[in-house]
Amino acid sequence: MVRDPLDCFAPLAKTGHGTLRRLHRLRQHTTRVRLTRNGRVPDAVRRLLKFLHTMGSAGLLGALASLVVMLSLAPNPAALPGYAATRGAMGAVATWVFLPSLAVTLMSGLVAMAVNRAYLNAGWAWLKLATGVLMFEGGLVYVQGPMQREAELSAKVLAGLGNPATLAVSLPGERGTLWVLLLVSAANVALGIWRPRVLRIPHAT
Repeated sequence: MVRDPLDCFAPLAKTGHGTLRRLHRLRQHTTRVRLTRNGRVPDAVRRLLKFLHTMGSAGLLGALASLVVMLSLAPNPAALPGYAATRGAMGAVATWVFLPSLAVTLMSGLVAMAVNRAYLNAGWAWLKLATGVLMFEGGLVYVQGPMQREAELSAKVLAGLGNPATLAVSLPGERGTLWVLLLVSAANVALGIWRPRVLRIPHAT
């Protein structure tokens, strides 16, 4: 049976449940957090946060682009040795590059918002944070987890310990999810550069 192409967006949509409530609680707490000295953020802290955020974004975009390319060039499961090798590489990229880069990007952005009051009232910053939280949830549940399981499953099948019919079941959903995350990551980079005045957040009381 042919799947609806829009089904690939369903996993990401599901991860959005409760995200806004978390962000509302986060906004209440970040107004109390300050890594400042005499009311100003040390220059070394700002530069470190910018470095971490830039490196995390670069790693995230690179990992997503690599996964898209490897997924499109992956052999058919009938060519089991090549398929298992490709899925093993994809699982490694998802675990050791994609997820850490996403975590570094998200956490450095959170700390930057905590130490800079201007970010707390900037709509573009909260939009980046919302999409970042959504991407972390979606990436953990629908990218890193499934790719790691597929890598392990293909290795077992190659060793004669599994059923080949269970391979590549999640392939259409993986492809769509990766493209969505790649586009959202690029949009977040654009938000950080141009910083449009999409929304003005009032000061928290």
